[in-house]
Order: sequence, then structure tokens, then C-alpha cells
Amino acid sequence: MKTNDEDGVSQILSASSLACGETVGPCTIVLKNSGSVGGQSLDVAFYYEDSDVFPNEDPMTADATAAMIEVTMLEYGGTSLLSSEIDLYGNCNGWTDVNDLMLFDFSGQVGIDALMTNDFIIEVRLRSDTAPVCQDDGIDLTITFVLNQQ
Repeated sequence: MKTNDEDGVSQILSASSLACGETVGPCTIVLKNSGSVGGQSLDVAFYYEDSDVFPNEDPMTADATAAMIEVTMLEYGGTSLLSSEIDLYGNCNGWTDVNDLMLFDFSGQVGIDALMTNDFIIEVRLRSDTAPVCQDDGIDLTITFVLNQQ
């Protein structure tokens, strides 16, 4: 499998030093089954870590920062993966945020046929009701894809 025409199954989305209401994306990750066997299903997993401008003056944890970064677009193969159900598995704050992504099970997506591609699109935004003191905080979101063969 390749992501954006490179060997490897992970891509990183950086969201740091965002102003209130600022958006990162939409970012398109082209997933390619570079093998000769079709993929029956695709598993998607998320992991994030701190990416602060001033790490020694960090007013928020990575979890608190991730909870303020709302996921405004999440698509795979032209189908939205966003639903209100995702927040119920996470922090139940009323919106789908990056923190929720790490806790929700995104396994079992439609696979990718041999030598074919599918797009994965993500867009995030720092909520406009975030305190200005938190704007120096940030996260690096790692998205990992596992293509399961038949």
C-alpha cells in the first residue's frame, strides 16, 4: 500500500499555532493498493501528540488541545465518515473533535482493488470559542491505514 505515492501506511497532519476558527485542510491522502491482490477492507486509526510552539509554557495537554480541534470533514472514497455517534465514543462535548477520532473504531471501511486508488480527505478547525491563550498549543495527528487482503 502507498499513501500519496510513497511507501508507508501513515501520514501526519500538523495543527499547531492556529488562530481561533482557523482551518487546516482539506487535506487529501491518496491511498493506493500497489499490490496484485485486492484489499477486502481498510482500517483507519488515529494517534496524536503535542506539537506546541512553546512546549515549556504549555497551558493545555494534548488531549485538551485535541478536544478543541473540530473535525469538519472526514471522507473516504467520496463517503462522509462523520456522524454524531463518533462524539459519543469520545468526550461527548457536542462536536466531533480529534480526541474522538482516536477513540472511535474506523475499521472495516471498503477495501481497494489491486492497483487502484481511493481518496481519504480530512479537514480540521480550531474552534472559535477557544481561549486565545491556547493558540500556541497544537498537535500532530498521525493517520494510519491498514489494507486487509481477501
